[in-house]
Amino acid sequence: MHTTPITPFVAPAPSHEGRVPAGAGDTGLKEIVDASVAGSEQSALGGNISQTATARPSFGEQLSLYLEEQLVSSPGAKNFDFSKGYKISVDESPMDWEDRVVKDVEDAGLNVLNFFKDGVTGGDKYYKTHEGTISKTTSSPGLLGSLIDFVKDFASALSFGAWRPDGEAAPEGVMDHLSFAASKLKEAFGGDLVGGVLGSVVQMGEDLLLAGWNLTEAVPDALFGMFEPGRVAVDTIFDNGQVAIDYITDVIPGGEAWMRVHASHIIDGRFPVLYNLHTPEHFAEDLRWETIQNTPLRKSIETIGSLLADAALIFLVSQGVTISDSRR
Repeated sequence: MHTTPITPFVAPAPSHEGRVPAGAGDTGLKEIVDASVAGSEQSALGGNISQTATARPSFGEQLSLYLEEQLVSSPGAKNFDFSKGYKISVDESPMDWEDRVVKDVEDAGLNVLNFFKDGVTGGDKYYKTHEGTISKTTSSPGLLGSLIDFVKDFASALSFGAWRPDGEAAPEGVMDHLSFAASKLKEAFGGDLVGGVLGSVVQMGEDLLLAGWNLTEAVPDALFGMFEPGRVAVDTIFDNGQVAIDYITDVIPGGEAWMRVHASHIIDGRFPVLYNLHTPEHFAEDLRWETIQNTPLRKSIETIGSLLADAALIFLVSQGVTISDSRR
């Protein structure tokens, strides 16, 4: 994943204030988050994963961080101007309604542009670094790039290592050739198809949803953007709506959160779900975690959402099989 730093900003420390989606402070979720902290403090993964002991962030601080990371990931939120590459300070004068509408249209255009980029080599993805600055990266190899990677890896597997387009060391001996072929098949189907092709399709869908959301926001901005109560109401509704869109597309099969929840390394005893739950908050050793801070709150809501998505998928598939059998 190639990252390109852009003009940074120093982010304010997370606080209990700010816009919170309805129900986000539910006591049950807070208990789940608190219960998962122990797992994140002690890594059961072995290997080279380590975590420095730090003060445990409060539920409110984790929620504030999650909302900010979701809002900064794609164009749309009023507090983030990606054309200038920095976060708009709360001390600045509020934009008038004309500027708000222009920004809505510009954000929609950036998301449409990302749709086409994700269809080829990957769109622009923004994230908040651990130092509190904004950086830009490419979200994935893109749909076309993933298909090309699949063909290369699959062909390399069928050649048992005779053809190695990625430049790996040549395998030696029968078992080494078989092991190489197995690893390449796993990379082709698990990485290129599921993580690459499916992930790119999900990302392209998110791009279009956000573009439509940005254009929809232009209407209330034009009608109510000249009044402070109207600006606050529009920002609250549409910022929380953007977080909801991002969350849903994250946890469905192929989404970024779904990939983290289902990550595993069975040989080392790192099983799906548990692998993600036991990763430290700052885990830059794997690209799937590089752009987020994996707090207990994020682990909890992403795990719950991804497992519910799995259950929904299994239900839909079973219903389809039942209908097909009944027609016979």
